[in-house]
Amino acid sequence: MLRFYNATFPDSLKRTFEGKEILKKLSGRINTKKGGEAPDFMAKDITGKTIALSKLHGKYVLLDFWASWCVPCMHEMPEIKSIREKYSPEKLALISISLDDNYNEFKAAIAKIKPTWTEIYITNRDLINRYAIGPIPQLYLIDRNGYVIYNKEEEKDYDLTKLKQLLSQIIGK
Repeated sequence: MLRFYNATFPDSLKRTFEGKEILKKLSGRINTKKGGEAPDFMAKDITGKTIALSKLHGKYVLLDFWASWCVPCMHEMPEIKSIREKYSPEKLALISISLDDNYNEFKAAIAKIKPTWTEIYITNRDLINRYAIGPIPQLYLIDRNGYVIYNKEEEKDYDLTKLKQLLSQIIGK
């Protein structure tokens, strides 16, 4: 699709807002495949702390894209919580990124989930485009050097078995 975009779209269209958004989505799909360099981002978590993926090099990072209205996302939260309990923040940074449009619904879900990891409520859709987020929940595991080593959609790992096995292999029990 990127080759098609580059060969077919005129430069005048590529320079438009829409053309740039399409390029972000296509680049995101390429970069988030296993082996791709995870797109860097900077965002504030719900406590106001600035989180930058590039500052987390040296540890594994699990990115969880979710929303309070997403039933599969909410069913997956106990599994995310068990991963947090099993692996210390020094070895595995866990960051959940909400796609909620309604902040009050997001806050209600947070009150119910009681996460012990980093939560980001995004107001800028750029991060969603950088990771080419489609269906959620979507998880990415990023290695210590910033490369994607697990993509839930690519793995078709709906019960997170493959993710848990991978974490056990690379971090330990």
